[in-house]
Amino acid sequence: MTAAAMPEPTTRVRELSRSECVDALRSHSLGRVALSVDALPVILPVNYIFDGSGAVFRTRSGSVLDRNCRNTVVAFEVDEFNPATRVGWSVLVVGVASALFGGDWLRALELGLPSAGAPDGAIFVKIVPGSVTGRAIEATPASTAVSR
Repeated sequence: MTAAAMPEPTTRVRELSRSECVDALRSHSLGRVALSVDALPVILPVNYIFDGSGAVFRTRSGSVLDRNCRNTVVAFEVDEFNPATRVGWSVLVVGVASALFGGDWLRALELGLPSAGAPDGAIFVKIVPGSVTGRAIEATPASTAVSR
C-alpha cells in the first residue's frame, strides 16, 4: 500500500486521572509557564522538577518569571506528542506560583534542578496546584474504528 493509500490513524481523546497526570508531571523535566505580563499572556519554557507537591523551577533574579510569579495564579503545561502516530498527552496545572525562601529554598537547591538561564543562588519558584487536568490522544484499536 502506498503512503497515499494508507488510511489515517484513528484516535480518541481520554481524560487522564489525577494519578496519571502526576505520573506525567514526574516523568518530564521541560514545561511551560503561562502568566500575564502587563495584561498580556506570556508562555515561557522552564526546566522543572515535580517534587510531589508542586512544580519547582529556577529563574534569574529580576527576570520576567521572577517579577510575575510572586503569589500569582499561573498555568503550567507539560505534554508529549508523536506526530507519526498522532498520539500523546497534555497535563495542565493551574495554581499559585511563589518564590521560595529559607528552608524551602534550601530544599529546592537540593533537588539538583538544572537551569540554562539561572545561575547558582537563583530564585526558585514553586507552583502549587489548585487544579490538575489532563487529556490523552490514544490510538483506537482497529476493531472499534468506525468505517468512513
